[in-house]
Amino acid sequence: MLGLFLQALHCRELNCIPKEIPIPFVCAYCFTNNPSMPSVVVNDEKGSYDATLELLKSPGRNLGVIAGAPDSFHMQARLKGYQKALYENNIPFNPDLVYYGDWERQSGYEGARFLLSRGVDTILSMNDMMAGGLYEYADDHGIRIGTDISVIGFDNRDFSVWFRPKLTSMGLPLHQLGYRAAELMITLLRGDKVPEHMNYVECPIILRDSILTAQGANEC
Repeated sequence: MLGLFLQALHCRELNCIPKEIPIPFVCAYCFTNNPSMPSVVVNDEKGSYDATLELLKSPGRNLGVIAGAPDSFHMQARLKGYQKALYENNIPFNPDLVYYGDWERQSGYEGARFLLSRGVDTILSMNDMMAGGLYEYADDHGIRIGTDISVIGFDNRDFSVWFRPKLTSMGLPLHQLGYRAAELMITLLRGDKVPEHMNYVECPIILRDSILTAQGANEC
């Protein structure tokens, strides 16, 4: 029996897939609106929600976000999770405290300039690359991350442990994504139905030293 996986580099909706494919078909890191084609994606919304709750434990309460590109599914889901966490803690969402970058280091630098000039003391960076730019800005201006401000990144890139202090980050569970996609394929190959069209894998938080509540924790 033959099956087909389709894996994207970044989460996106696929509208070019034929509605009828004669073999089992599973999407990984992407999705279709066809309920017969199960998809596995990262739960960006829950990851951002958990990151925001962690930031809310720190003494600072003026939260800002260095976001990614506005047309990105990842950005939209992560912003939704951030908003949900604020709402549940009776904190009004302030769109003026969201800086839209492009996922690159320089936009993190500019995002830090934008947010810190507005009194932000707690920052969710939607990826570790932009967090690197934030670190650079903080270093240039004598701001101590983990002491003066709290920061969480996203994706848990290898270089996040090279920063000083080490960056707390939300893990990107790509191994688990592939594992879950394989489980769904085996289910289809056996002739069974997959109960859920959309299948989510959770983002673990990797606590390090960049937020005030994580000093010395989980030196990963």
